Amino acid sequence: MITILLLVALFGYLAVILEAPIRINKTITAILTGALCWVVLAVFNEGDPH
Repeated sequence: MITILLLVALFGYLAVILEAPIRINKTITAILTGALCWVVLAVFNEGDPH
């Protein structure tokens, strides 16, 4: 799970850095990265459900 979170964060960070060449908005990239991190946490959570 940690590896997947790191990869999502890394790709999101690279998308923010390369904003001009790939022509996307930093805000959209940051929100999407955060949402994907939460999805990964929800799907791959191995902790106690209570």
